[in-house]
Amino acid sequence: MFPALFIGLSKLKQECHIELTPDAQPHCLYAPRRVPLPLQEAVNAELQRMQDEGVISPVTRPTDWCSGMVVVRKKNGKVRICVDYTRLNRSVRREHHVMPTTYTNLAKLGNAKLFSKVDARSGSRKIPLSEK
Repeated sequence: MFPALFIGLSKLKQECHIELTPDAQPHCLYAPRRVPLPLQEAVNAELQRMQDEGVISPVTRPTDWCSGMVVVRKKNGKVRICVDYTRLNRSVRREHHVMPTTYTNLAKLGNAKLFSKVDARSGSRKIPLSEK
């Protein structure tokens, strides 16, 4: 009924700003993980697809912040590109959001007649980060 709603990546308009702790120290990975030779072609194709969609952009200058890429083969034979943000996460100031309990949510659904399902596949890619 509304096919235009589900074309492309459908990024959110509002950027996300990640606040770092005052004692945050840049972390740069100098010895990246190696991509296994049999996966290199698939990884290059996935990186190009992500670049074409605007999910990632090439870094052509030295940077103080750099985390390692992790490649995971999916059941369907394709690859999933992940990033190991373990060191970066130690420097991120956490925002506090109180999550409602399951019982609260179920109580709100008591008289509902229509339900919908949202596919959050690659959901984090839909949130643009601020340049800062």
